[in-house]
Amino acid sequence: MKTRTEILNAIEKAPYSYRKSFIPKRNGTQREINAPSEETKELQKAFSKILLIKLPVSDYARAFIPRLSNPVKTTCEEHRKFNYTISVDIKNFFPAIKPRDVNNCFQRNGISFNTDQWEMVRKITFRGNGSRGIPMGSVCGPIISNAIMHDFDMNLFHKIQSITNSFCFTRYGDDIIISCNSGKTFPSIIRTLYHQIHHNKSPKFRLNKAKTALFFKGQVRKIHGLFIGTDGRITIGGRKKRKLDIMLCKFSKNQLSIAEQISLQGKLAFAKNIEPYSIQKLLDKYDAGLSEELNKLNITHASSKEYNEAELVKICEFLQNELEIVV
Repeated sequence: MKTRTEILNAIEKAPYSYRKSFIPKRNGTQREINAPSEETKELQKAFSKILLIKLPVSDYARAFIPRLSNPVKTTCEEHRKFNYTISVDIKNFFPAIKPRDVNNCFQRNGISFNTDQWEMVRKITFRGNGSRGIPMGSVCGPIISNAIMHDFDMNLFHKIQSITNSFCFTRYGDDIIISCNSGKTFPSIIRTLYHQIHHNKSPKFRLNKAKTALFFKGQVRKIHGLFIGTDGRITIGGRKKRKLDIMLCKFSKNQLSIAEQISLQGKLAFAKNIEPYSIQKLLDKYDAGLSEELNKLNITHASSKEYNEAELVKICEFLQNELEIVV
């Protein structure tokens, strides 16, 4: 995409350029993923760079925040100091975010588009006519969702603060977690959270009751797939450790495929970051050179199209002019 005509053509095609795929969920159902084409990805990168990153994000957002190297561990560290925790999930979070919600977000932040400009924004950010919400797989979806949730986060924080000063609130995408130290104020916090979700005007949300979890004093808590023990220690859990043990055993016997080796390398890196001492003990069960062999694996993730910085700059300049964005 070098000329104005080529960029305009790419924008026109963008809503219909997604490739649908499905990945299995833990409950046995399938999660629909809609990955944009390389051209649409470049449009979304440019749009994120010139405008979306300028929108405010609350201090309570933990997902898609560049400064957080391990947001899941960070979240657990924040909540482990408290005794009572509620964890809830917003049902169909990305599909719930419609074009009108994105436009409302821009207007709340003093950004207005004329009809033609808004059509351009909609085509870049949404699949089809946008009726199915933000596509899961969109480059700019995570940034849009955090910007849209800014007011939700701030309102919820201040409402809980009116109940107690001793609490912790974080949101990881569609997962909201609140912890406190008082069993007396815990029910009020729960009611406040439910009310905030059900009465949010833009976007309209629904609670995923199947994923709501309450944890009380003296219980092991599960947060974003990690466990906080009664002693405050954060672990990946016994089941994941046993799976790692099995994979390491197979690796030591050359019984893993390349794909399984990639998976093992990623799982080990994550586990070491969470609990380095116990994972090292697990590795020590095997040959002393096993860790070295794993580190030597030459695994590269090839992109289907080489990143072109000059091309991205051209798209940024085009969008700045068309959308009248002041840099």
